[in-house]
Order: sequence, then C-alpha cells, then structure tokens
Amino acid sequence: MNGGTVAVGEISLQPGQDLILFRQNNGGDQHNAPVRSLELLSQTAVIPAHSLSAVFFFDRELDVNRRYIAIGESKVFPGVQLYEVVLSGRIDVLRRPRNAHVTSKSPLEAEDFDYYSRAYGIVRPLWKFQREIYPDIDQASRQKLHAFTKANNLQTASEANLITIISYYNELIRGGETLARY
Repeated sequence: MNGGTVAVGEISLQPGQDLILFRQNNGGDQHNAPVRSLELLSQTAVIPAHSLSAVFFFDRELDVNRRYIAIGESKVFPGVQLYEVVLSGRIDVLRRPRNAHVTSKSPLEAEDFDYYSRAYGIVRPLWKFQREIYPDIDQASRQKLHAFTKANNLQTASEANLITIISYYNELIRGGETLARY
C-alpha cells in the first residue's frame, strides 16, 4: 500500500484490472491463518492501483512469486496502472495483459501480454527499446550488447530476444556496480 504500509493477507488480482481484492489475515500465522468465521469472508476490500505502490504474492497455481508495481499519475487518463514486473534492473521489463477483460481461468501465454521497458523513470513499449533506450546506453556496454546479440543470433524485432538482451545488460551493469564498490 502507499505510504510504506505493508498488509499481509489474501488477494485476488485479475490481469488487466487496476485493482485488487484484499482480505487481511487476522492474528496467528500470517501466511496460513484459517478463516475463523463467515464474518471474515465478507471483509474484503477493493483497493485501486492509485492506493498501491507494489503488490507481492506467491501464485500457487503456477508456483511462482509475482510482483506488481503501480505506475502513472492519477490526474491523467488512464491514470495509475498495475504492471507485472518480469525483469528488474537498471532497465525493468514490465507487462500488462492485452485484453483487460480476461476472464479465463486458463493461464495466460506470453503472447497475451503487451511488454514495456522502464528506464530513467519512463515506461515505453518494449519495441521502442532499440530506438529510444539503446542510444542512451554507454558505448562500452553497447559494444558488449552488440557482441552478445550477434553471438547468440538474437533479433531485436523479437520481444523475447529483447528481454534476453535487457537481462544481459542488467547483469553487465550489476557486475560493474559490484566491482566498483570494492
């Protein structure tokens, strides 16, 4: 939640909807607290994205930790939106479902999402990486990225390949920052 408040409980998050349904755990083991009465079942809050900074949860169905962040301004349309974090680093890779009204219980495929990059505080469609973010990367890193791309036969027109390239860049930067500290 915004303001640094952390709440532990159960959530329901529908892909593409910029809100969560939240039921707070009360007392006992915060992660496995049983519902003690029907009264607790009805105490579910609807929390819109503009009231959140991040949402972390474990997706039991897919056996994966998920992280969503709220980005945007409430004064402009479409306002604050929830993006799933695919990759964190100097350049983040985020995604949102293409169809905001997804109701299917089947897991979404990679093609069901629009992918974005966030660098320098700006969120852009991932396909703009080569044109708008890559030129701002320092020359030495660009040379390493070019060599990596060529050695692995990666095409920058592919979102999956761009994510691989960004992941490699983030590792390069993380490694360089670690060395610089010592």
